[in-house]
Amino acid sequence: MTVVKNRLPILRSLGLWTIDGKGPIEVELFMELFEDAPQLQRIAIHHHTFRMIDPTTIPGTMGIAKSLAVKLFSQLTRIEELCINSDLPPEFDGDVSALTFPFLKRLGVREIRFLQLLNTPALEELYIDALTVIMAIGDPYPELMRITARFMKQEMHLKKVSIDSSRVRWASFLLQNVPQTVQDLVFVLYSADDLELLPLCSASRYLNSVTIQTHLNVFLRGMVDMAKSWETQSSDGIGGIGPFENLQHLLLRPRGRDLSSYSAVVESFVKPFERRGVRCCVKPFDRDLHWKFHSDTDDIGLLCYVDTECL
Repeated sequence: MTVVKNRLPILRSLGLWTIDGKGPIEVELFMELFEDAPQLQRIAIHHHTFRMIDPTTIPGTMGIAKSLAVKLFSQLTRIEELCINSDLPPEFDGDVSALTFPFLKRLGVREIRFLQLLNTPALEELYIDALTVIMAIGDPYPELMRITARFMKQEMHLKKVSIDSSRVRWASFLLQNVPQTVQDLVFVLYSADDLELLPLCSASRYLNSVTIQTHLNVFLRGMVDMAKSWETQSSDGIGGIGPFENLQHLLLRPRGRDLSSYSAVVESFVKPFERRGVRCCVKPFDRDLHWKFHSDTDDIGLLCYVDTECL
C-alpha cells in the first residue's frame, strides 16, 4: 500500500482488481486509495470488489448503497471515465440519491443497479455488459427496467451505446431505450435471431454507425436473409438501409478459429449494405469491445490488486 499511495498524487488512471478468497475488504481501504489522487481521471473496478466489502466496516446504519455513494463514489465525481465490471452485494438496498458526475464522459457497467447511483449530464458513451441479470426474489426485470429507463431519460448527450446481453428480453428493452442522440451502436449477437432485435433500437433512423460482434458459428443464412429484407424495405432517395435511414458505416467483428471458411457468407451479408452505399468493414474480433477504453494495460497508470492478507 505504501508504494501505491506514493503514486497517488500523480495518478491519472487506475485499474482495481480483487483476488478470490482474499476478503473481506474494509470500506475504508477504498477511501485511502482515492483521497490522495486529485488527478485521477479514469478508473476501472473489476471482479467481485464490491461483493467483498465487509459490512461490519460500514459506519452506523448507513447501509451498503449509501456507504458506496457517500464513502466511495463521492470521491470520484471528478473523473471522466468509469468502468464498474463488478457485481453489487445482495444486501444493496438502493435507497440513495444519485450523485452527479459532471465530467464523466464514458461509463461501463456490468450491474444495472449501479445506474441508480449516478447522474451523468456530460455522458457521451455508455457500455452495458449485462450478460446475466441478477436474480432476486421474484421477477427482477421490472425493477431493473425502471432503473434503466430513468437513467436513460437524464439530460445528457449520449453519442455511443454498446449492448452485450445474452438474454433476449433484456437486450430488447435496452435497444428500445437508446436515446435518439446516439449515432454509434455496438451490439453483440448470441444467435442469428438476435439480428431481428436491431430494428427495435429507438434511435435506428438516426444511427450513423453500427458495429456487430458475433461468433461465426451463429452467422447463419438467416442473417443474410435479414440483410436482404432490409434492402428490400429501403426507398429510393433515402439513404441507409431499411430502418437505418442514416447508416453510413457497418463494422462486422466476427470471432472464430477459421475465419476463411466463413468468408462467403460474410460477403453475402455485407453486400446488401454496400449496394445501399453503406461503407462496410470486416475486422476479426481481437479484444472486448465493451471495456476497450480501460483494459489496455499500456493506458493504465496503475494496476492495483487488492489482497487483504498483504495490508
